[in-house]
Amino acid sequence: VSKNQFTTQSTPVEEYQLDVSDDQFKSMFQFCIDNAGKMYSLWGVIGEGLVKLASKIGLKIKNPFNSNNKTYFCSELVAQCLDTIDPSQFNMNADNISPSDLNNLLKQLNIKRIL
Repeated sequence: VSKNQFTTQSTPVEEYQLDVSDDQFKSMFQFCIDNAGKMYSLWGVIGEGLVKLASKIGLKIKNPFNSNNKTYFCSELVAQCLDTIDPSQFNMNADNISPSDLNNLLKQLNIKRIL
């Protein structure tokens, strides 16, 4: 999707800037190419909500609607993409990462927010 098409159909909420090496960029770019066109995972979002609800009552569960990377929801896709850059730095479980979890991680790592 081109930036123009994306911005006419979506509203960016936050945007961050990462400094990466050429190899890291190539790895991330290849991930994006390999996953272009995958469907949005509404069930994954619902499952993430269940994970959050369960945690409120002291239960730790995995997303019951994990698609094993056949579909993605927003924060899951971004987390998988970041994992291709440096898994040790981002140290997250992309299958169980909510938008707020991802936001908190980026703030904790002092990743520069530009929007």
